[in-house]
Amino acid sequence: MVFSASQYIPIQQLVIRGASVYCAGSLMDAGDQLSRLVDADGHLGAMEGLHAIIRGFRGNFAIIIEDRSGTIFACADKIKSYPLFYSLEGGVFRCGFDPSALKESLPVTTRNENAFLEFSMAGYVTGGETLYNEVRQLRGGETVYYNGFSVALQEYYRFYHPENQQRTQQEWIESLHATTVLAFERLIKKVNGRTILVPLSGGLDSRLVLVMLKHLGYDRIQTFS
Repeated sequence: MVFSASQYIPIQQLVIRGASVYCAGSLMDAGDQLSRLVDADGHLGAMEGLHAIIRGFRGNFAIIIEDRSGTIFACADKIKSYPLFYSLEGGVFRCGFDPSALKESLPVTTRNENAFLEFSMAGYVTGGETLYNEVRQLRGGETVYYNGFSVALQEYYRFYHPENQQRTQQEWIESLHATTVLAFERLIKKVNGRTILVPLSGGLDSRLVLVMLKHLGYDRIQTFS
């Protein structure tokens, strides 16, 4: 694999049982979580098993793993907090966080005229395309898997839930509260005793942050407006 780092995105590099791991962002319990993706022999498992694991990941992250056999797995989190780009040209799989460096490593690139038009009109390119046909990008909740011969692109998460859940208003309120509590429990765990600075805007968001922190007993807080 040809890996392209980015000067703007700090990358944590790990070796787990012989597999090379590149992780951007913040993943709760990163070492323990990432080690679940690689078996005792340093190999990645099947796509379905990897998806089942990363659905439980919490944080904002992008991950690239190359196992001991050369199989490569890369994933973006559910909201694509960190952009990931890849290409398979000339039998060489390239992947990383810097599309310019990745493009420069390719022998030939051709303009994606529709993407250039979209970028000119909107300022960005949607979907999995980029400005060049040979370079692709992962969308939120998407993974790419390279087995040495071909590339498989799959979703592991969708925000669209087709099932119609019948609940009372009170049940929805309780569900929202439980989800909010869980989010702030993760925040408290992540800050690990540090002081949290909360800018007071006068709106509901900053007040919710303060109320939830106090509700969960966290008192290392400073506010400013």
